[in-house]
Amino acid sequence: MQNRISPIVVVNFKSSRRGSGESGLTVAKKLDEVQRNLPDAQIIVAVPPQDIYRISHETGLTVFAQHVDPISFGDYSGSICPEAIQEAGASGTLLNHPEKKLRDDICQKTTFLCQRAGLAVILCASTLQEVAQFEQYHPDYIGLECTSLIGKPYSLFDVYPTIVDEALAQSRSRILFGAGIKNAQDVQRIINKGGAGVIVSSAILNAADPAAALYTLLNNGLITV
Repeated sequence: MQNRISPIVVVNFKSSRRGSGESGLTVAKKLDEVQRNLPDAQIIVAVPPQDIYRISHETGLTVFAQHVDPISFGDYSGSICPEAIQEAGASGTLLNHPEKKLRDDICQKTTFLCQRAGLAVILCASTLQEVAQFEQYHPDYIGLECTSLIGKPYSLFDVYPTIVDEALAQSRSRILFGAGIKNAQDVQRIINKGGAGVIVSSAILNAADPAAALYTLLNNGLITV
């Protein structure tokens, strides 16, 4: 018997024009409608820091920062404070995205500080070796994104057909897979293999209708296991 499950879909707004300011809020409201209609899914939006407060207060979505720094409140001009983004309405953060790489020691320290502040952490890895390394830091999730697939039209399973199995076999962490996630079949295969969900960006942000694209990615809520 097939059961409905709760796949996680992280939509990274990056610093794109479509995902920032008034346009970003418009997209977020469309995705919020999807969340209300598909309660079995968990939709997380990773938004620019300046938009955290507004999107978290004008939608019911779970909002993450795209990055934070290993600091607390203090004299750190230009830095992003974990406690501050939590007060703004964020529930967590991405860390070490391939477009914002950090040293391993910074990943470890920032993960600790975020979790101490009550923020969930998706610690991004670019290789299987990083998956193994980052598991030691006990993030809430590891997000595996192969850099060669970011923004490309290829499916993860076409280019790296065994990477999902290999990552899950070597790690006890909950793993999200990003880059090369193109359709509901990709999401379904990841969930069936034991992945927690996916991280997407261009598939949603570049779509003519972001809500319709997300419905399609989630097979209108029919992702099962």
